[in-house]
Amino acid sequence: PRQVRLTGRGTIPAGFTGTDLNLPGFISYGGNSYQVIEIGEKAFYTENNFTNLHISEGVLRLKKHAIAQGQYVSVTLPSSLEKIEYTQMFWSGSLKYVYGLENTKITELPGNTFGACYAVEYVKLPSQLQVIGSYCFMQTNLTALEIPVTVKKIDINAFLMSNIAEFDIPASVEEISPYAFTSNNVSKIRMHRTVPPTATDELVYSSANVSIFVPTDATLAYETAVGWSKHIGKYREEVTIGTSG
Repeated sequence: PRQVRLTGRGTIPAGFTGTDLNLPGFISYGGNSYQVIEIGEKAFYTENNFTNLHISEGVLRLKKHAIAQGQYVSVTLPSSLEKIEYTQMFWSGSLKYVYGLENTKITELPGNTFGACYAVEYVKLPSQLQVIGSYCFMQTNLTALEIPVTVKKIDINAFLMSNIAEFDIPASVEEISPYAFTSNNVSKIRMHRTVPPTATDELVYSSANVSIFVPTDATLAYETAVGWSKHIGKYREEVTIGTSG
């Protein structure tokens, strides 16, 4: 089919009381079918007339601020989605639930993707995700988040002022930028990589109440690695003991 970009909506009919905004993935016009491949820049910026946003299958990209600062409670994404541009795409004081992100084709969440989503409670990351951008989950209400085993990089201040207490970092992570885990409540960081990921500075602004769990016999490697050496005294090793000792 031919391809088009969605740039906004028309006037809401008088008396309309619906709560859902459904953005099409395909439209028909003049006997032709058109695929809506992207939601344009600021197409639905500051939209405040709907509670739930549904983006249909077929949409590939969300351009800068395409749906930012909307008053939605939930956003549902299509599995066809491939890219979110760098902005506070989901920035909203009312957004609680983001459905379908885990089924998308997205490999990078750019900086500030969920920045200032103060009320968000549910987000599940795509299984092929490789990069969590800077300030990506800054000031969110999330208390837990599963990081996929495909992630390679976690950027600066990725979780700044979030409410996540424990981070479980898969062995796939090769690079962690400064202060990535500076959550309001962070108390435990569990590393699964034997060789410390590249780090140029501390993981948190203050590690006074933080324990960092590393693989067996990996403490020395972490204590002597650049960036990680600033957390000497915070490393712990866990050993699983069976019923027979």
